[in-house]
Amino acid sequence: MIYAPLSKPTIVTSNITAVETKDFSLTCQATGQIHAYQWFINGVAPAGSRIQLSPDKRTLTLSRLTRRDNKGPYECEIRNPFSSNRSDPFTLDVAYGPDIATIDHISDQFATGINVTLSCVADSNPPAQFTWLQNGQSVSNSASFSIITSLNHIGNYTCIATNSFTGLTRTANKTLMIYGE
Repeated sequence: MIYAPLSKPTIVTSNITAVETKDFSLTCQATGQIHAYQWFINGVAPAGSRIQLSPDKRTLTLSRLTRRDNKGPYECEIRNPFSSNRSDPFTLDVAYGPDIATIDHISDQFATGINVTLSCVADSNPPAQFTWLQNGQSVSNSASFSIITSLNHIGNYTCIATNSFTGLTRTANKTLMIYGE
């Protein structure tokens, strides 16, 4: 039997975005007389209860993705009795979060005329988008903003952290008391 050279395999995905807690599949695409498919994650054969291979081993599915699955790289190798070829490394970018939103520790009480910066943080991939509300009204669309305190700044401040890829939103609240001098 004559074997033609195997093409270089490529890794394709059905999902555009890998999202934490969702399943994600990688498929090895190649042409030629392929007898076997082999997968490698960070240079070693995949193992574990969250990893499933299709019967022909052409598709690898990761169940319930975690942010640790970002590691990789993922590679597929094709073989026949006379040759083998390996794909370029594929890096998985798992979207997650935002995790708990927190407002940087600052005092709750200020005199008027003080420069105060409110900052919100939330671990997220891609980075979270932030919105600040003062007593329910939008006052900023960034992770932090500054005010020169006046009696108009008394009230509840809410930081809203959103990740459009995961569809998750987290909030944090802070009540400021401003007193005149």
